[in-house]
Amino acid sequence: MGGRLVACPWGDDLRDCRRPRGCQHCSLWRGFPPRRPRLSLQPSGRAPGDGRPAVDPGGAKSHSELAVIAGHQRRVIENPISGERIVVRQTAAETGGQLFVFDLFLPPGAHVPARHAHPIQEEQFTVLAGRMRFRLGRRIIEAGPGETVVVPVGKAHWFGNAGVEVSQARVEVRPALRTEEFFEANETMARAGHFLGTRLPRLSDLARVLLEFEREVSVPNVPPFLVRGFLA
Repeated sequence: MGGRLVACPWGDDLRDCRRPRGCQHCSLWRGFPPRRPRLSLQPSGRAPGDGRPAVDPGGAKSHSELAVIAGHQRRVIENPISGERIVVRQTAAETGGQLFVFDLFLPPGAHVPARHAHPIQEEQFTVLAGRMRFRLGRRIIEAGPGETVVVPVGKAHWFGNAGVEVSQARVEVRPALRTEEFFEANETMARAGHFLGTRLPRLSDLARVLLEFEREVSVPNVPPFLVRGFLA
């Protein structure tokens, strides 16, 4: 990587990390963690002040870390399969369930694994840095800093990084529902056992998550009875 500056997604914006070879935070974009135990959707006590210490950004890589950014404690959720890193800004509890806000960081080449939809939620992306590509139905949209893309309720969509730098977007989800828990379940699933030696999650784990969070996400053209079939 020589002297190229590597943006660090732990900061409030992508200019926070200025180390020539990146830092321990940036290195989390490389590689995948070792296999972890089978997926469990049991509650993990996510509320701040539950006894779990704030994470030193240069240290642990534990599930749903807490990072201190600009003097505020924020939850960090990452998906090692898709490359997504989520820094929570506003939770359902803080907005009375009306809104869930987070910053989404994607390294170059990263994208969500497949098209999906949110049956009763609207999702709004405002790009803060880098470039992102969206597919809404048959439309392809590219957006840069300052541009906003709104995904209507129930609209099948896909998104990814369209540039050569880490992209950052402020994402607002209305209503909040259990979106934060869904992201945490995705992280757990991504770190659990893999399917036939690939980096993909087990189909049974994926089915459990889709059924548990059917109000938050759906897969186009995949009916619930087919998802339940994987658990039979």
